[in-house]
Amino acid sequence: MRVTIFGCNIMEAVTPFQCSVDLAIEKVSSALGFILKPEQKRTLQKFASGKDVFVSLPTGFGKSLCYILLPNLFDVLRGDDTCGNSIILVVSPLIALMKDKVGTI
Repeated sequence: MRVTIFGCNIMEAVTPFQCSVDLAIEKVSSALGFILKPEQKRTLQKFASGKDVFVSLPTGFGKSLCYILLPNLFDVLRGDDTCGNSIILVVSPLIALMKDKVGTI
């Protein structure tokens, strides 16, 4: 028997926390109207589980979406559904990326 809730297969979940991370990722991404690629979801899962994460993906793939969703993901995992209390600081040595992001503000 396979039980799936918001994409989390209960029978295959390694721990209850892993399932709650998967549920929180689904909740946050769907609330903001994003459909995550497998690589983005895996990045969020590992980071939220306390793992060190190194992500190397091509330009335009959606790495920034991981940064955008992380604060809301942590809020949901803490039980704060208002989403707005957590922050994330991204330090990037790439001047071109910084200019691009500042130019869109």
